[in-house]
Amino acid sequence: MSIAVVGSTGAVGCAAVKALAALTPPPQILAIARSTEKASAAFADLPTVTVAEGSATDSRNLRKTLAGVSVAFLNAPPTEDRAELIINAAAAAKAAGVTRLVVLSVATTGYVRTCFGKQFLKAEAGVSSLGLPVTYIRCPLFLDNILGQAGSVASDGALYGPVKPDVPWRGVATADVGLAIAAAATGDGHEGKTYKVMSPATTWNDIAAAVGAAAGKDVSYVQVSYDAATEAMLGMGFPAWQAEGVNELNHLIDSGDPVFVGDDDDFSVLTGGPPRTMEAFVKENAEVFA
Repeated sequence: MSIAVVGSTGAVGCAAVKALAALTPPPQILAIARSTEKASAAFADLPTVTVAEGSATDSRNLRKTLAGVSVAFLNAPPTEDRAELIINAAAAAKAAGVTRLVVLSVATTGYVRTCFGKQFLKAEAGVSSLGLPVTYIRCPLFLDNILGQAGSVASDGALYGPVKPDVPWRGVATADVGLAIAAAATGDGHEGKTYKVMSPATTWNDIAAAVGAAAGKDVSYVQVSYDAATEAMLGMGFPAWQAEGVNELNHLIDSGDPVFVGDDDDFSVLTGGPPRTMEAFVKENAEVFA
């Protein structure tokens, strides 16, 4: 079996390649990336990985690159037109003779009052209309985003965000998303199914305590206004639509919406094992906060 990973140098794509390569026996993996140099460096120690140039932004070239591939994992860059990119990439995969797809999506798909929910509702509908067997992996917010606050932990001993400190919510580590993708791409019976992969619930107060233990000092969580959170994201280079989309998710968490606090166990059903807890994730990445 040959499996292609489109967007292989992004956080999720990279996790998918590594999870596939760790299988016994590993499949033949085609790591598709805009930068073959970056992909070659990332996967240099993985002998079953071949690197090829391509991306969801160029469906014509992607069709050629996917020739001979059995299964393709599709991921698109976080652009405002990513629904169209995913659909076009799926059409290219079908034209290339790919027989099965695994597609990254979001937990809020179908929440039409949210930006990301609308994008991925359109993406899933468009991909499904092509008639190929497809598995959707829906994700909440990534726990990996916590690592982006290493600077404020070092300078201020604080994590910042607009969500109430004691409201429970469920995220997921990108490493676990990679495991889910690998299971969906290589296992039987996943065609036509949708899996929402999530870690156990946590709160920002719990996260601050775990980060403090990793950093070896007291770390607090400081709740800021939604306007301040938007300004911070814009300052980090987020486009306005994406900053708005992230805060829509934060509002859902604050409201206790079940999309982020349900008892879904799809990760265990799909992979046969439990997802990482937030505490385990922070401990694995303790050097970021040291």
